Amino acid sequence: MNNSSARESGNLRVMQQHLDLDELQSQLARLDLEWEKESKGYEFPYIGIPGPGVAILAGAISMVLTIVFIVATIVWSGSFPGLLCGLLFGGLGVAICALMYYNAGQYEKARQDYERRRAEIQGKEEFLM
Repeated sequence: MNNSSARESGNLRVMQQHLDLDELQSQLARLDLEWEKESKGYEFPYIGIPGPGVAILAGAISMVLTIVFIVATIVWSGSFPGLLCGLLFGGLGVAICALMYYNAGQYEKARQDYERRRAEIQGKEEFLM
């Protein structure tokens, strides 16, 4: 009977390990699905997920174009509404670039958190194998 009990106990442990492994794999699948949905929230239309470098470059281009527009408006027409329009569009461009830069930082934090949680689950999974 001792031999039979030991075998049953071993079988129960193996079954429990399989159940635990299935649970961890299910957690990984849920985590991956959640990340896929969450990462979509960081995308900009037509751009995708911009990095901080792209946001800085876009901001610099926006500032240069704003200065060129303002100078051209002053030289060619000297009108105040044209100057105001240039400042408005320039400010809007800088605001969008600032939002892109902030979004890139938030995305990076979320991605690192996702990778950390995924590594924790995979570490538990490797322990069971």
